[in-house]
Amino acid sequence: MKKIISITLVIYVLFFNILMAKSDIKGEIDIDKLSSKAKRTDAHIMIFLHKDYCGFCEKMEKNIASNLIKQEIKKSFILLSLNIDRDEIVLYQNFKGSIHKFAKEFGISLYPTLIFIDEDNKAIYSVVGFRKQKELLDILKFVSSKSYKEMDFDTFQSDLEFQE
Repeated sequence: MKKIISITLVIYVLFFNILMAKSDIKGEIDIDKLSSKAKRTDAHIMIFLHKDYCGFCEKMEKNIASNLIKQEIKKSFILLSLNIDRDEIVLYQNFKGSIHKFAKEFGISLYPTLIFIDEDNKAIYSVVGFRKQKELLDILKFVSSKSYKEMDFDTFQSDLEFQE
């Protein structure tokens, strides 16, 4: 009898834990904590904002997942992929809200969008819309080299083309 009660109790506890895990309302994405990690590793945060059923978002996701781009991201970035159609909560400086509200806070209404955050936890550069691999690679080099402190992206890209 004690075995049946013990087994029943264990099953009840497991079932209760599963229910509690599923009822967890929303996860939190703490960009401030990621920024601390980025500072320690001399990296930037690269936020990829996208949404469901967006063809250009899917194409951009494939570009980001390509070996060439992945290698560049691993060198100098912490990638944070945020789907605005999901329920997670974003924490960033004095902001706390849904991913969708986070995007609106930045004035973003078109997707895909990339936001880059520097070692001081400040948004330093953003790119709206799909970018082909070559341009995306140039953007990553622009941010990782901290060239945004000295020039705009068009000048940086012209200098790259001249060097080639």
